[in-house]
Amino acid sequence: MQHLGLCAFDQATFEGDGIPPAILGLTGLTSLELSSSSICTMDADISRLSGLKYLAVWNSELTTLPPTFSRLSALSVLDFGPANLFSGTDDEAMANWRCISTLALKELTLRNCGIRKVLAVSLPAGITYLDLSGNPLGPEGSVADIQHMRRLKELNLSSCNLSAVPPPVVRNSSITSLDLSENLIVDLTISDDDPHPEHIGWMRNLRKLCLQNNRLPAIPPALNFLKGLETLDLSNNKYLEVAASLDWLGLLLDRLQVLKLEKSITGQYHATTLKWFEELRQLYERRHGRPNVVRW
Repeated sequence: MQHLGLCAFDQATFEGDGIPPAILGLTGLTSLELSSSSICTMDADISRLSGLKYLAVWNSELTTLPPTFSRLSALSVLDFGPANLFSGTDDEAMANWRCISTLALKELTLRNCGIRKVLAVSLPAGITYLDLSGNPLGPEGSVADIQHMRRLKELNLSSCNLSAVPPPVVRNSSITSLDLSENLIVDLTISDDDPHPEHIGWMRNLRKLCLQNNRLPAIPPALNFLKGLETLDLSNNKYLEVAASLDWLGLLLDRLQVLKLEKSITGQYHATTLKWFEELRQLYERRHGRPNVVRW
């Protein structure tokens, strides 16, 4: 058993309030999945799992990580959530960030972990996938460190109570997939006061953008700057009025492979708008030799 590679417990109930010593004794583990509300603490002996590459702890009551957690040098994928790791004081949150920041992670999920802000130099620089969904980041999102994560490709900030795209996100041009769904966003421009305002169009490598369940009143013109965008989801923006965007939407739609607009149109489509969509769909198929997906 000592050389077991994968260990998984779903909805398990353990004696005590931590990971059982028997699991921590499996020093050959490379993957460990735990889903248990009985886990409230993490023993310092977690460092014995020195070969661990993947760790997922779901539905726990964890509030702190031991300093020895930072010794998991082989760990490349870490998945926590829901948990209370960052819902305590700033000092407690900083201590947990320190445990994570020194790891050589490639993928990090901290879903519903009580994060109010991502502190400076708190995230490993080599991360390519980051999921912070379900955290109360607030209207503008305090995620300063993301601006400097030049290897980051996929970012999930869904259900974070955002009313705008956080500026550090817009300034990270390495991101190819961005999920901003289930927020309160009304515009994709950061500031209208500057003669050259920052907007989501700065993210020149973006390929996939999810904006469903927001409060967009129209399809933002800034999207037209995203020359490489392939998938755009605007579903369930109940205030969205497509008719106001038809003048330039054709240029965007001609590049997209997938556009979703389900339940996003106020009132009924005018017959000419439906005809316009159908003509554009046919034009795309003639130009590219394949259909694109347009759903409304």
